Amino acid sequence: MAGAARGAVFRLAGDDPRPFQRIARELSGYYLLAFEPLETERDGRSHRIQVALARGGGELRARTGFTLPVVAPTTQSRDARLVTLLRTLTTATELPVRVATYAFAEPDSPRLRVVVSAEADVQAAASALLGFVLIDSRGVIAATAGHEAGAGRYAFSAVVAPGLYTLRAGAIDPFGRQGSVERPFDARVTVAERVSLSDLILAPLPARPGDALEPFIDRVTGSRVMAYLEMRASERLPDAVRIVITRGETDGAVVTVAAEVTPPDKGGGGWAVARAVVPTAGLAPGRYLARAEVVAGGRTIARVPRPFTIPERGQ
Repeated sequence: MAGAARGAVFRLAGDDPRPFQRIARELSGYYLLAFEPLETERDGRSHRIQVALARGGGELRARTGFTLPVVAPTTQSRDARLVTLLRTLTTATELPVRVATYAFAEPDSPRLRVVVSAEADVQAAASALLGFVLIDSRGVIAATAGHEAGAGRYAFSAVVAPGLYTLRAGAIDPFGRQGSVERPFDARVTVAERVSLSDLILAPLPARPGDALEPFIDRVTGSRVMAYLEMRASERLPDAVRIVITRGETDGAVVTVAAEVTPPDKGGGGWAVARAVVPTAGLAPGRYLARAEVVAGGRTIARVPRPFTIPERGQ
């Protein structure tokens, strides 16, 4: 596993603290060097790489060579490569890919609507061919999707039965770099006092009120973000929802915003949406936890969390 991930193995004997000290030291500071191959190097042949340190005091881990297959620059060939990538159990790491999943209750149905959001690290103004396969606990494909995504970001939804699933996502950029990720997840919604609550979404503010949200995966950018939560109830819906931003589970709030809740369906129950515009300009880079706190009868009946990161400037 360490070899496939381009890492190293440190063996532990007894309670020797040195392996953990070395791991902590290596994670605290390193440089990652990458390069873009020329099209002439995509010839199926072995090419040698030589990397050296200009000064001592460091440790170098590097490949000794690389081989890239010959690929015809056609859409059909990229589609075929994406299918092969999604069928391969080994994770491709040439192109970083991140995914997030969200579950929502479907009206008048025991099934759920699952939203999958993915992004690939592509260059500015570039696109990526993204593909997804959703597999249930029996190994049956429950949903598939594919899209040529501008800026390397795309979200799709599928209606499935509650349960355990495995998501495979893959991406290919215009340079032919490939990346994939496999993630297990439990497709269920939170139920509190006969109220079904969706997962909490954080997304950029839409350009127009009716535009679909494109959820952030993890890294939140911009000075304001949209927090979105769906609620369904057979009887009475909650009275209010507030969005709280903290540094961790037990830390105090750094931002608190009251959400605007759409009027419920006629009859006092039904469906409602809570939306809040959350200011993030004042948040320092680092890890945070967004939490939707659902209030009914003067008390908090549920808390729906969503961790996120404020990246360093320029990332």
